[in-house]
Amino acid sequence: MKKFIILLGTLLLAVTLNAQVYVGGNLGISFYRDVTTSSARVESKNYFSIAPEIGYAFNKYFSLGTSVLYQWNESGSQRFAVSPYARCTFAQWEHFGLFVDALFEYSSSYTSPIRSRYNSWQAGLAPGFKIPITPKCGLTTHIAFLGWKKVGDEVVFFPSVNFINSATVGFYYNL
Repeated sequence: MKKFIILLGTLLLAVTLNAQVYVGGNLGISFYRDVTTSSARVESKNYFSIAPEIGYAFNKYFSLGTSVLYQWNESGSQRFAVSPYARCTFAQWEHFGLFVDALFEYSSSYTSPIRSRYNSWQAGLAPGFKIPITPKCGLTTHIAFLGWKKVGDEVVFFPSVNFINSATVGFYYNL
């Protein structure tokens, strides 16, 4: 049993020698147009968000992390979300990298002026790219989402392209 524990510890140490903890986050703005069918009005809302993030990079191709999002708009609506993810970087060049996040997000929203609260979730893949600024820090962004989302009482397949309706830029720093 001692040999097995020593072997397991040695393997964990060998795997984590190249690993790094990173911190960062996102600042974003989303443009949302709501068309109400009763009055045929189009209402535009701008959402602002902040999402601190922490993760653990096992190597330059695979990392695990989580982000916590707080989003609000000018009418007083708010959203809080927790989103753990597994990131796989499948292409990395000197000045550019491509990755995909497999993520699950649970969120709680408060809408105003209706003053209602509801919970939702989404799970899927979010491809993106990163631009290293220095060997320890850089910028990231997601360009799309493909997965399932709980809308009301049903779960629907939900593809979206982020650069059409939102702009989110992330920053990371390897400790």
